[in-house]
Amino acid sequence: FISGVNDLHTTFVGSVSCFDPPLFCSPRPADLEQLVKIVAVYLKAHPKDLHFNGSVLTVAALKDAFPCP
Repeated sequence: FISGVNDLHTTFVGSVSCFDPPLFCSPRPADLEQLVKIVAVYLKAHPKDLHFNGSVLTVAALKDAFPCP
């Protein structure tokens, strides 16, 4: 799931106006183990947000970890 969110974002950056500017700038290729750890740490640090859906939380975690310049 986490890899899919990252891959979808990477695929659509620059080709779909809703991703301009990008939401986050993860490294390419992204390491799945690193992405999973980033999301897990984010979820533990933000327990009040656990009612949001998985894609929202994943994007928030990746945006926090990989801000765009």
